[in-house]
Amino acid sequence: MSLVNYAAREITCKIVYYGPGRSGKTTNLQYIFGRVPDTRRGRMVSLATQGDRTLFFDFLPIDLGSISGFQTKFQLYTVPGQSYYNATRKLVLQGADGIVFVEPPKSPDERFSIRYLNRDGSLALLCGNASLCSVRLAAELEIVAPGEDFQFGTGAGVVRGRLTNDGPEVDIQPVTEIETEKSLRRVPSDRHMGFAVVGVPHMVVLCGGDIEDVDVEARGRPIRYDPALASGANVNFVARRGDGWAVRTYERGVEAETLACGTGAVATGALLAAWGESGSATSLRTRSGLTLTVRFREGKDGLARPSLSGEGRIVFRGELPQRI
Repeated sequence: MSLVNYAAREITCKIVYYGPGRSGKTTNLQYIFGRVPDTRRGRMVSLATQGDRTLFFDFLPIDLGSISGFQTKFQLYTVPGQSYYNATRKLVLQGADGIVFVEPPKSPDERFSIRYLNRDGSLALLCGNASLCSVRLAAELEIVAPGEDFQFGTGAGVVRGRLTNDGPEVDIQPVTEIETEKSLRRVPSDRHMGFAVVGVPHMVVLCGGDIEDVDVEARGRPIRYDPALASGANVNFVARRGDGWAVRTYERGVEAETLACGTGAVATGALLAAWGESGSATSLRTRSGLTLTVRFREGKDGLARPSLSGEGRIVFRGELPQRI
């Protein structure tokens, strides 16, 4: 995750080593700490727990220069993985986002593959926003050419993508297992509740009131963990805003509201169309203030085949030296 301190003109990036006891987390941090010059690191702090340790220090080993006049700082943590350290882990991981790895292709038909991990370390089969950012990064790294139509691998299967003049766009797998009415912990103001799978499962709630009045975490968490959902689900709340739509999402794996969810936007667009509220193209304003656009076409198998477009931009560039 990144935190911006406007007063100090500083961007702090937080990296967390997470895993079971004795898996090498502490060893990794101690090695890095020993290789970084004193002038570019802070004091290492060790918080011992029974059978494991939680370490912290911050340092500046990578020359990123300034980003719009802001100095960059990295904070490295380790956190125990055992279940009885849940409170410690939640505190250290607070505010952290997921991470996507752009990796070599796993088949000749792919230009690259991606692997996405949620904040809690769980593997997500598909992330729409990570896919959009990966398309943008692949073009930046000259893995693909702007305007080129190509395929890349995800945990949910092969996805098509392209970088257009308007930004990145990806063709997601067909929306499946649609249930236009699936009432779970419904409240009187809810107009519809439905379910769909877009690589990962989603509940979609069409709210009758103002989207800003929805307590996303208080409502989303019980639905996400409802026994009727065998694998849980992301929970998307959508409502009219002016002449368009606004969406807010509670994401499993993050276990909190996020600024945007790409596959959630696709599920929301599919169910809005099924409810007769929208057509083959739907634009959704996310919590970040940015818009995700979902378009559908029907495949030969009769399944709705969506494309997702939105922002994917390079925030900064850095180069990791061969030796720290």
